[in-house]
Amino acid sequence: MTDLSLRDLVERMPWLVSAFPGKSHPDTVNSALKAVGRNNYGDPVSPAEFKIVLEAKLPGQAIPNILASASGHIKKTTEASFALAKRNDHEGAVSVLCGEPGLGVSLSSALLSWGYCPRTFPVIDRHAWRVYCVLVNPHEKENRAAKSVSLSARQYQRFREGLYQKLAEFPDKAEIQGKELTVSQLDYWMYAFSKVFGSKPLGDPDWFDVSRKAVCGEGYRHA
Repeated sequence: MTDLSLRDLVERMPWLVSAFPGKSHPDTVNSALKAVGRNNYGDPVSPAEFKIVLEAKLPGQAIPNILASASGHIKKTTEASFALAKRNDHEGAVSVLCGEPGLGVSLSSALLSWGYCPRTFPVIDRHAWRVYCVLVNPHEKENRAAKSVSLSARQYQRFREGLYQKLAEFPDKAEIQGKELTVSQLDYWMYAFSKVFGSKPLGDPDWFDVSRKAVCGEGYRHA
């Protein structure tokens, strides 16, 4: 266990937020959504936009079944979910999406972040959850060996609230890589942190000695 806080780590390694500029990076997803005509947060998600979110979050072989079962009514489902979000029923907004076949908490959080509001909804997955369980709320249970994590809407709500609490520890108008620090950027930093350092013991001194070049894939073993 390390006595360094999440803020300590983010301020020492801000470049992690751009260390994995792949298909699930928020900027990449937003560009893809705009390319199919999505311009406004809060509008119901179309089948084409839904496919982009799935492609960002899932391996290719898992996508066709979810598209077949959910894309026909994803617009109606996201409309109902976003209506709850507007009333600040964040747990309810996630639960409505989780009611769709194949949509767990991770995909639901991505739809809410990229479709409704990235300042309100962070994206959760097993990588961000691992860091949350260590640096935000050590009382939560985690299984470091698990290849997947099944999370509830209530756990996601605690994750979301925990990130807001940590965000409040940063200075006003804090920036990371030239952009205002939001819960969405914080969750992606946590994802990248777990990808890079997840296989290392917490507190390992070479956390801070790994070069940007190594993190970007040259000579460093990702978790």
